[in-house]
Amino acid sequence: MKAKKAKVEKLIYTATIHQNVGASHYTSSKKEAEHILKKLETMNITILRLPFVYGEKFSGKLSFLNGMPHRLARYFFKLLAAFKVTLHISALVDCIDTNLKLVSSDEVMLSDKQENNLVYAIVRRALDISFALSIIVVFWWLLLLVWFAVKMTSKGPGIFVQQRVGLHCKPFFLYKFRTMLDGTEQVGSHEIKSNSVTKIGRFLRKTKIDELPQVFNILQGNMSLIGPRPCLLSQYELVEVRSKCGVYEVLPGITGYSQVKNIDMSSVEHLAKEDEKYIKIRTLTLDFQILVSTVLGWKLL
Repeated sequence: MKAKKAKVEKLIYTATIHQNVGASHYTSSKKEAEHILKKLETMNITILRLPFVYGEKFSGKLSFLNGMPHRLARYFFKLLAAFKVTLHISALVDCIDTNLKLVSSDEVMLSDKQENNLVYAIVRRALDISFALSIIVVFWWLLLLVWFAVKMTSKGPGIFVQQRVGLHCKPFFLYKFRTMLDGTEQVGSHEIKSNSVTKIGRFLRKTKIDELPQVFNILQGNMSLIGPRPCLLSQYELVEVRSKCGVYEVLPGITGYSQVKNIDMSSVEHLAKEDEKYIKIRTLTLDFQILVSTVLGWKLL
């Protein structure tokens, strides 16, 4: 309010990247402050959502890293960053400098992301391959049984092959157990007519067993266990919005952040924004939560 009275034209307000987590007095007061700021019409507001910010030197609980050789300290930090969202202070400074020059108000979420974190990449790939091989080695009989059941209960192939949009917007062939009548129009899941789904297909969809053949997509390297769900090439609006949000910078997944929050592809803008948020806040901890939520059928808050 003081800034408004002083006729400040541009205000940059910082908040935690996990603003909506928890119900403490602190988070409630921050939400109330944001609500008041967004109602101000006399100045431009930019809200910066920040994770753990660090610089060339570490502080607080990580100050012990300053006593290590520089390279060793950086490797150790990469290990920690695989479990916690981080941001280098230089990126924060650049963002503030850029936003001071902007006229329009907006909300920006900043993070280092994980594409440059070798620890995160290695652990994720190891998890992907371990999962895929485990399903094939341990549950090969289930894969054969489901394939046979699908073939015997309705006309058409046991495995359904469909082109989807993958990494860097490149199309790839996704594998699923067929759950619909042969010849059904290829549209998004939310657009499928109920009478197009076979009896066994309803069970496979409900239990997610129809997704199991995607372990072969994982081994081929065009999918991951966890990531944004791949859409059809014909879903032009979603592809365009996701492209603008940088969603195609990562591999699509069998399950994902938006899916365990019950957001489907009918909510184009909302889905793309949540996918973008996942890419910025993803950690091994969050990926584990998504995996557990998927297995247990819980909604991620």
